[in-house]
Amino acid sequence: MCAGQYLWHGLDQAGLVRMGANLGELIGKGQWPRLVTSGWLHAGALHLFASVATLAWARPLERQTSAAGFTVIFASSMVGGAVAQALLEPGRPAATASAGAQCVVVATAWLQRQRETPRRGGRLAWFGVIGLQLLALAMPSGGAVAPLAGALTGWAAALLWPWLRNYPQLLRVSAWTYALLVATAFEWLWSATQPWQH
Repeated sequence: MCAGQYLWHGLDQAGLVRMGANLGELIGKGQWPRLVTSGWLHAGALHLFASVATLAWARPLERQTSAAGFTVIFASSMVGGAVAQALLEPGRPAATASAGAQCVVVATAWLQRQRETPRRGGRLAWFGVIGLQLLALAMPSGGAVAPLAGALTGWAAALLWPWLRNYPQLLRVSAWTYALLVATAFEWLWSATQPWQH
């Protein structure tokens, strides 16, 4: 979905806004679904590759927390990063996918820190993922606020995980709620911006 969206909107800011970029000015006028759609947007091929590589590297986190737990941690950081971006840089269109990627890096590092089984690829993979995320932060349309807020949200979710894992039903309901929110946001985007006409 991320790759298809990236290929559709291209690299210019008008394309980003048309495809659901985070823009506080528009969110303040009622376009709240941008808080969700922007988390699936990327500012370029490197930004997209960094996100995909990070998610692939973080499979141990998904195994440790379950699919529902991973979704809740990931989604909270994406929405948290988008809200911070909209509030602190309201006039700047941004693709905020790095919020989720930064969350995954921080949450994985925190929750896997005492496990005997090393993360896939060991230290080389760790430094590679960190390097990719630093490069992604430098992308002009990525925004720096969302990734930092995503990292903080990911750390908070990792701290709360010992409590959250005791409520698997709550995690499943929250994960499905986020999935419904994503579907609703993209349905709005498709109807409101009519990207096929541009």
